[in-house]
Amino acid sequence: MIAARPSPSGASVDASSEAEGGGTTTTGLGAGVGCEQPAEEIAAARPPDIDVRDDANVRHRLWLLTQPSVIARICAPLAEESIVIADGHHRYETALAYAEERRAQGGDDADAAYNFVLMYLTSMNHPGLVILPTHRVLSKAVSIDAPKFIAQLQQHFSLRRFPRSAPEQFLAALRESHARGRFGVILAGEGDLLLATLDDSTVTDQYAAHLHPVVRRLDVTILDTVILRGLIGVDVSAAAQDGRLAYTHDDDEALHAVDQQARAAFLMNPPDVTDVQAVSLAGQTMPEKSTYFYPKLLSGLVFHPFDE
Repeated sequence: MIAARPSPSGASVDASSEAEGGGTTTTGLGAGVGCEQPAEEIAAARPPDIDVRDDANVRHRLWLLTQPSVIARICAPLAEESIVIADGHHRYETALAYAEERRAQGGDDADAAYNFVLMYLTSMNHPGLVILPTHRVLSKAVSIDAPKFIAQLQQHFSLRRFPRSAPEQFLAALRESHARGRFGVILAGEGDLLLATLDDSTVTDQYAAHLHPVVRRLDVTILDTVILRGLIGVDVSAAAQDGRLAYTHDDDEALHAVDQQARAAFLMNPPDVTDVQAVSLAGQTMPEKSTYFYPKLLSGLVFHPFDE
């Protein structure tokens, strides 16, 4: 996994990050893989300049590259590639806005630092590229009439029940066949674990007509727009800001949230990398709290100074 960015001084940075078991992390996805070979050759030839583990025991290794010929070998295969921003849309947009502001003030140096932004690239087909699900947990501040909500849910979803004593079977059923529109539902006052699978796809047209079709079909859209906003009446953005809605990537934490005084927990499957690509190619952005790439690249390994 590589990151290569020519700087105005001609230097470049290559960073790789791996977890126990060979996982990788990224903030940007690139389709090209031709640049991986020279980076791997360098990694095999000498030890990294930085080699640390973070609090989650994720290993981060970084090689500083200064040879123009090596930098060119890494950058050349990327010249004709499209880059899909998997994480960091707001940072990228901020970088663009800042560059435009500096140019409006008279900046005309094409190599100025403000014309560049740090990115971390990996192949979309890298076997270590992992997206974790982002489950939703509603606090006690949200009022839900469980029987009424279940009845509403059954108008659009088929329901399967699992005893609370069988969380493994519940999670296995949630994940089987990568079915779209399938969610785990845990409610305060309801004895069973519920598995809801979308039967009525037209309901997304009813509640998410304002969204692009490629975004409308995503599980996160169905959960946030149809279930949370449409059936329960929760504005997810406002609820996240005032604390009524929390997020977790941990299955066990979501499973036990209701036992810890939450009103409800909704477990979901992660999006596929192809979903992220399709949304990007349609000129759209993924909904908030829909992608969590693991492990995360450690912040602070690389700085991009703007000092002139």
